[in-house]
Formats: sequence, structure tokens, C-alpha cells
Amino acid sequence: SFLIEPAGRASTRGRGKVFVVLEAELMSTPAQHALLKTLEEPPPGVTIALLCRTAEQMLATTRSRCAVLRFGPLPRAFVSARLAEAGVSAPEAEFWAAFTGGSVGEALRLAAGGKMYRLKQDLLERLAALGPAGDAGLGEHLASSADALAKSAVAAAKKQEGSPELARTLATRQAAQAILRLIASAFRDAMALAVGAGTPLANVDQTPAVRALAERLAA
Repeated sequence: SFLIEPAGRASTRGRGKVFVVLEAELMSTPAQHALLKTLEEPPPGVTIALLCRTAEQMLATTRSRCAVLRFGPLPRAFVSARLAEAGVSAPEAEFWAAFTGGSVGEALRLAAGGKMYRLKQDLLERLAALGPAGDAGLGEHLASSADALAKSAVAAAKKQEGSPELARTLATRQAAQAILRLIASAFRDAMALAVGAGTPLANVDQTPAVRALAERLAA
């Protein structure tokens, strides 16, 4: 109903309407099924764009009713320059440009407020300092960090005029996924150093910490 009902209303301005659904892969199966008729026979003058990471994440029945357009990643230098224009510091801008694989939109979203970047810096330092016995408090720290990010995301969505309400469960899942991606980024860089791959580091702003983590992996 978030899209089907508004799409059926006559346009009050201009000759048509365009609906853009961000992170369409997060739509549930029932939601995609409910949207099929509208996708197959949209009202006159209505254009619907479903944005997702990969088309394969959508149901086959949904894909069959859409024209698939694939967008390649933008150069890191371009993305970091856009972030710099938005007031993001150079080290942070370079990290998000590498981390997102050249996505301006995602990089701007992750850089907003600086909270995620500070979490990333703290997380990498903690991973680099882990001893043979690990860190009993790391799991609890990650859980509390995900909870804090989820609360922040829900609050931001409520403040944004015209933005649909973000469910706490969805926000928590997105926060946990973001933290896991940060961890994967740290270990990917460490493995590249450990084997001498020579590939550019995403976490180049914390090279000493990445090197310490690489030494632990090679030990």
C-alpha cells in the first residue's frame, strides 16, 4: 500500500509521477507479490524504479516485470571528492569511497554524522589489539554498538520529513550488517598485507592497526 495506492492517484502537477524505491531488496516476499500487478500494468504516466544492489536479490517474478539497468562503480577519486564537497575529511572520504566500492549515495549515507567512521576506527583498533585469548567483551561491545546505530537511524528517519518510518528490527539488522562489513573490510586488508598482495587498502588511514592484524594472521 506504500506504493500501490499513491501510484493509482491522478497527478496534480505535471504529466506524470516517478516513484523510487531505495533498497528494494529489503521488501518482503508478500510485498513484492502485492506489487506485481502495478509493475506489470502501471497507471498512465507512472514510472517506478526499484533500486537494489543486485537484481538477483529480487524475486524472479518481480525481475520479469522490470527493465534491468546495471550501474557500475564510480572511480574512488570521484566519490571521495564528492564526500569532501559535503564536508567529510580526506581520510574518512577515502575510506568510504573504497569501502562502498564507488557508490556516492551509500558513502554519503554512511559518512553522515561521523558516527560510523568513529565506530570503524575503534573497531579496527580493538581487532588489532586482540590477544591469543581474544576479547570477552568484544561481542557485547559490538551488540551495544549495533543497538546505538539502530536507535540513531530510527530517530533520523522520524525527523526526516516525508520519510517512511524505519522499523526498529530492520534498523537493527542493517546496523549489524554494516558492522560485519566493517569487520570484513579490516580482515580483507590484513589478509592482503599478510600475503603481500599489493592491493590498495580500504583502511589506509589505520595502516599500523591493519599491519598488526596481518601479523597475527601470519603468525
